[in-house]
Amino acid sequence: MRMAPIPLATAAVVLAATAAQARTCTVEVEDLQQIKAGAMALVAQNVTMDGDKAARAERKIRQALQGGGPISIDPNEFKGAVRMKGTPSKAAVRDLVARVQKIIETCKL
Repeated sequence: MRMAPIPLATAAVVLAATAAQARTCTVEVEDLQQIKAGAMALVAQNVTMDGDKAARAERKIRQALQGGGPISIDPNEFKGAVRMKGTPSKAAVRDLVARVQKIIETCKL
């Protein structure tokens, strides 16, 4: 006697739903806003950007994407567009990592 495929399909749906539920957790919006603000502050304090090089790079990428053909970009053309201008504060980095780690632990990721 052959089993109907319906129970197998139902089991697959139940397993998929269970997996989706396992990846769901609640995160406070304020926590995410603080992480974003901390990351942006670190970048603003420690990264410098050459506006001309960045604009040229953006134009090249847009032209390549609009052309519809294969995209080939020489990474050397982007050298110096973004540079570190200092070393981030260890305390600020630790705080940012701790906030992210809290979410990871809370969500059991």
